[in-house]
Amino acid sequence: MVSLRKITLLFLLSIIHLYNAQTSAMKKYRYDAGIGTPENYDIDSYRQTFYSSGNEMIPIPGLGVTLGGQWGMGNSFVIGDELKEVPALLKIGYYSYIENKFFEGEFRLPEMEIEKLLQEKIKNPVSGLESPKYNYFSVGIALNGVIVLWIRGNENQKEIQKFQASEKKYEKFSDVIDDERSQKEIYEGWFKNYSADLKRQIAEKALPYDNVDLYRKKYRLKINPSRKVTWMQIGTINMEKETLYADRKDYSETAIPYNIWLKWTDQGKEFEARIIFSKDEKYYRTNYKAESGPKFPYNFVKGETYHTFTSLDQDIPAELVLDINPENTDIRVFLQQKDKKYTLNDLTVKIFKK
Repeated sequence: MVSLRKITLLFLLSIIHLYNAQTSAMKKYRYDAGIGTPENYDIDSYRQTFYSSGNEMIPIPGLGVTLGGQWGMGNSFVIGDELKEVPALLKIGYYSYIENKFFEGEFRLPEMEIEKLLQEKIKNPVSGLESPKYNYFSVGIALNGVIVLWIRGNENQKEIQKFQASEKKYEKFSDVIDDERSQKEIYEGWFKNYSADLKRQIAEKALPYDNVDLYRKKYRLKINPSRKVTWMQIGTINMEKETLYADRKDYSETAIPYNIWLKWTDQGKEFEARIIFSKDEKYYRTNYKAESGPKFPYNFVKGETYHTFTSLDQDIPAELVLDINPENTDIRVFLQQKDKKYTLNDLTVKIFKK
């Protein structure tokens, strides 16, 4: 027979558990959010909202027309002072100009995982200051109703989840979007402005991000510079980004890198290098010179780096070796897995002495 004392103890524990759960649900964080799409993929959104488990509505700024080119980044990166609960639900509704289709979706989010990420701090070893590692949600919308959600900060970005929206049909365009023209008029008016090359890509279903999963494939990878680095930032083609203040000693599940920025010291002199995994310098200028254009090559899946990575066994660890020459004037890049070694030549490498 269960004693009264034991019943009382169980009751008190349940009350404490309930209180902790409610307190956690009510905790608020400083963050913002935005919508982004790949280049040439323009949409008109009529619904883009987070909801918390406490039913707090958290609007995502930028409702209306979003022009392509901000995939993985969102349409702004301004963090206000308002505190918000953890997002637990995402509601999306939009019209895709390039596909002439409406898509809608309502998606449950991994709330506990998101809260842990919002609680993470990053410490600058130079200043000693701590700041939130993540404070922005980027909602990416791609072809065929694909939705990808990232969380990002100034130096890091991590994919949370991929979702699939459903196609919707409406009798009148104006039932959803404030425009009295027919859907046919809207589409034809937009389509006539497309270039011949873009129309060809649409017809051949050869647009970038026709298959987002090509970019999301991950490998057990360690990036191994031949110098002891003081800072390194790795950008990958799934739009994740990781910043390290020392060499990474272990292997990590990593998508294919397209951009690596590293700093090191040799004989008292400071150096930094910027590596773009493409010989087309426009991607270097976009990443580092703030020029307009895509952040990485949209034809990346046809290039040497992608082809070499996809020849690897995903279950076996691999190393990306950054071999800096003795003069600190050049870097050779190798991809190694067991006894196989591949040289990557399709690169743009810039080295600066500080």
